[in-house]
Amino acid sequence: MYLRDALPEYSTVDPEMKPVPFSPTGEVPVNLIKVRMRPKPWSKRWERPKFNIQGIRFDLCMTPRQIEGAQKHAQPWLEYDMLKEYDTTELEQQILKEVQQEMSN
Repeated sequence: MYLRDALPEYSTVDPEMKPVPFSPTGEVPVNLIKVRMRPKPWSKRWERPKFNIQGIRFDLCMTPRQIEGAQKHAQPWLEYDMLKEYDTTELEQQILKEVQQEMSN
């Protein structure tokens, strides 16, 4: 989707393009081209770490200060956050019952 915000030469498709056969057990071809973006505003904040876009040359379209500011939105602790998927509803209900019992006494 980030190619929509890239310069036009990176987001064109030949209408006469023919399908390329590939082996289902072979390696998947990866495009290693890094694109230049149009000036901001973009449709999304592609520079933010949550998108993890490898195909954009951010150094050509952003200042070092802007890149540093985008890195402030990184949340590296989420990889190790065990409670992110832990269901705490039973624990919360138990705590509420205990609090209600203490208040009624």
